[in-house]
Amino acid sequence: MAARAPCGRTLVLLDSSCYVGVVLPTPLFEPCSRSSCHRDRGNHVMRRTLPTLIVLAVSTGLFAAMAATAADGKGKPSIPQPDFQVPAGFVVEKVAGPPLVRYPLFAAFDDRGRLFVAEGTGTNLPGEELARRRLGRILVLEDTDGDGRFDTSKVFADQLVFPQGALWHDGALYTASHPSWWRFEDTGAGQAGRREELLRGFKFNGNGCDIHGPFLGPDGRLYWTDGRHGYQVTTRDGQRLEGFASRIWRSKTDGTQVERLCGGGFDNPIEIAFTPEGEAIGTMDQGTGDALLHYVEGAVYPMEHPCLQEFVMTGPLLGAIRQYTSELPPAVCGLTRYRSTHLGRAYQDTYFGTHYLLHRIVQYTLVREGSSYRAIEKEFLTSSNHDVRITDVLEDADGSLLFIDMGSWFTYGFLGNPLPKPDALGAVYRIRRSDAPAIADPWGKSLRLAQRSVGELLSLLDDPRPKVRDQAILYLGKRGNEAVAPLAQVLRAPSLRSVEARRNAIWALCRIGTESAHAALCLGLRDPDMRRAASGQLLDDAGQVR
Repeated sequence: MAARAPCGRTLVLLDSSCYVGVVLPTPLFEPCSRSSCHRDRGNHVMRRTLPTLIVLAVSTGLFAAMAATAADGKGKPSIPQPDFQVPAGFVVEKVAGPPLVRYPLFAAFDDRGRLFVAEGTGTNLPGEELARRRLGRILVLEDTDGDGRFDTSKVFADQLVFPQGALWHDGALYTASHPSWWRFEDTGAGQAGRREELLRGFKFNGNGCDIHGPFLGPDGRLYWTDGRHGYQVTTRDGQRLEGFASRIWRSKTDGTQVERLCGGGFDNPIEIAFTPEGEAIGTMDQGTGDALLHYVEGAVYPMEHPCLQEFVMTGPLLGAIRQYTSELPPAVCGLTRYRSTHLGRAYQDTYFGTHYLLHRIVQYTLVREGSSYRAIEKEFLTSSNHDVRITDVLEDADGSLLFIDMGSWFTYGFLGNPLPKPDALGAVYRIRRSDAPAIADPWGKSLRLAQRSVGELLSLLDDPRPKVRDQAILYLGKRGNEAVAPLAQVLRAPSLRSVEARRNAIWALCRIGTESAHAALCLGLRDPDMRRAASGQLLDDAGQVR
């Protein structure tokens, strides 16, 4: 079947996600002056074409696409079970799929091991229609028998426009869903009770290039991303903020003290992960080419766009720590820092990212270059199935990795207007090392951390279980000034406590946030291993000590 590409270039359409053809040597993103080619992506009109002699449907990929369209004998396309390739010693297991979950997008664990999944709409509708119908939901999945697979599903929250994120923190679930980001309190029965709109006024058109998140920073603040569709928000502190540029935002968990951390002319920032020192690393989809970016406070990033006039420019635009070609972008999406040893020491404190259009997960290793980083990339998981669209990756408490395959039902705004495949409903998968030993009580449920003393919590700041460390930080932060002096003592004696414990003492002091806690943070400036983490928390927007 032949189809016309933008501006008259001829493509051979083999499958809704698969093109073969010979085209002119033009970049994938370029200005288009012909009205028939216009597509508004935030008033910056672009078109996508394919590079010279590129064959996307090659070898196994072609056969996978052909198999996906084979009839099942009932006149419907059959959707084959995806095939995944991972390094030797690793296995991939499906842990949730229909009917438990359909159209999954992003996910997060709570502190009990339940999985909250932001579920898509299964439609390809413009933004106004999505806002009217409110088809989006968040599900909560549970593994009740401990076999590693989820066996129950409940609707936790519904009547959402297009949820693009999930975060559990301190007894509540947070999500970004047009035009706002939200906080839902759990009733205890797996359903949302109180629904609180924390910030409103983010625009979108239905193509998914808008608000994502939020993400919990180690400093205890919420971070989220917003694509280049514009915003007009009034914060809970009464501040009026508006603009058109893409931004990285942060605030306190109650929605106060909203800040625009950085931004630029890029199109669609998606997920954020944090270095051990608290620096933000994020995925950026589209623009001059997909990229992995180091988000620095006050920084401005490519691409060139009129919206850059919104920023104070003190130098050139900052580049990427990993830049992809504009001719064939991977559509970078999910990102997480891996903290466990389950997969092996070679993976600890590296990052896993998803490439939505290339059906793969990659491992990023960050190498310090001056005041920023360079990211070295290595393939970790691949699939030749063109219906696989990996949007998110996250670490379970036992050190295994979960990833979200959303399926190929969503094509709104895609190159060539490919046909959606509503039968490709998506699923949740787990990657684990086959010979890894089991971890006892990975969530620390038996520890009853909420009832522990400050001294007992201090001893867990370098526990080998990441989720136990996270909860120790949380509960120390909730103790307020009672915990300041003991935390300061951890920083005063660097030879007696590990780097992990000292760094987590800094994050606990950030959560407390009192004047005495800020004074204790200054102790971190004396420790070369803590200086980067501590200094980032002591300076305000004007570069002055808080």
